[in-house]
Amino acid sequence: MAQAILAQASSGADQCGEGGKGRLHQCCNVVCRLSHQCRPCRMRIVAAAARRPPGIWRLPRSACCSWVLLTAQQVPVVAWLRVVIFALLIALVVVATGYLVLRLAGRLPPAPVADAAEETSARPPAGGQGQGNLLQTCGVCHQVLPMEALIPCGHMICGGCRAQVGVRCPFCRGVVEACQPVFQP
Repeated sequence: MAQAILAQASSGADQCGEGGKGRLHQCCNVVCRLSHQCRPCRMRIVAAAARRPPGIWRLPRSACCSWVLLTAQQVPVVAWLRVVIFALLIALVVVATGYLVLRLAGRLPPAPVADAAEETSARPPAGGQGQGNLLQTCGVCHQVLPMEALIPCGHMICGGCRAQVGVRCPFCRGVVEACQPVFQP
């Protein structure tokens, strides 16, 4: 009798202390194990919980046969989160590098200079000097002597601001056809 119980126990059958009063039954799922509350069923649950490392979350198992889902079920969620975050960081670096290259190549639209045009009209003449001295500084940055005059409008700007302006004049918004070098004494 003991050998028969051991043979059936090794095949997955357990002796249930409740309901069956010592009869053997097949514990097939967790619900069955928890509902019977027999010692072998509880011990099997404890042993299964001990085999899984604590703190590792796994994606829920599904009936889908997709190899992506099968792979996802075997890899902890924390590892997938690391992969996703790393991919997003790489995408962010690629986009930022692309904008930097475009800005250095001069293909991005220039920064808005409407504020600079309003500053020149609102700024008083420097230190009691005449209007002629205002023309000797760049109309956009007010720091450098102007080196180029925009044609056809005639507004004067420095070379650094000319590279940022693009095809429109920052003052009158007219189309710039050419630039004329300006030499001041």
